[in-house]
Amino acid sequence: MKKVLGGCLSVVGVVAILLVAIALLAGGPDDQKEFESTTAQESQQEESATSETDTTEDEGETASEEEAAEKPAKYSVSGEEVVSDGWSYKITGILTNNSGASRKYVQIEYNLYDADGNLLGTALDNINNLEDGGTWKFSAAAFVTSDELQNIASYELADVSGF
Repeated sequence: MKKVLGGCLSVVGVVAILLVAIALLAGGPDDQKEFESTTAQESQQEESATSETDTTEDEGETASEEEAAEKPAKYSVSGEEVVSDGWSYKITGILTNNSGASRKYVQIEYNLYDADGNLLGTALDNINNLEDGGTWKFSAAAFVTSDELQNIASYELADVSGF
């Protein structure tokens, strides 16, 4: 009887250890990521003086359009301008951190298109330590070949991310 009881306790102990290990690997509310990402749908032609981008936290949740409209944008972008001298192509502007928290890292990315709407490449810039409410004068540099540089006809804000 003692051996049977000891064997059962060993099995229960192993099962308990496995359950704890699974729970630790699965993570919990304290392990949620702070990474935020967004995409904008406006192209250069539809751009207004101020573009706002909304972000969603990477928690697997989806919000309704009404809820998304009520949330303020995590970041806003204004004053976008193209600076090109034939050898380089940059998109400059001002990004404001409206996330409610300081960000250790923020990156802005643009897609670059030719006249036929083909994606040629990207332009991006990043910064460290952007305070809540802080502004950043970005200069997103294009990553394209010299031949592609001559064919850039439009751009679109593709992503603003931060953590």
